[in-house]
Amino acid sequence: MVTALTMLALAVEVTSPSTRDRDFGDKLRTYAGVGVAVYVIVDRKDRVVVVHHEPDPEKRAYAAVVTVPFGTPAPLPKPFSDLDTSSLR
Repeated sequence: MVTALTMLALAVEVTSPSTRDRDFGDKLRTYAGVGVAVYVIVDRKDRVVVVHHEPDPEKRAYAAVVTVPFGTPAPLPKPFSDLDTSSLR
């Protein structure tokens, strides 16, 4: 079944105290489960950007995860360019 989620190539979430657990839990599993290619979490609590890619819909998880501190470019897989996080310092 095609839904708005199955058509996404990239999803970005910015955490807040009330959504952080959901961003790293339910949303991550949902996005991986429908095959969203890249899921980026801007984690304001830990001041990092977490890039999840290579979804495994069967496991509802991502095979590749890269974490970079604010201020460091976050590498995104092709066809995307690296994410400039310099303004997040």
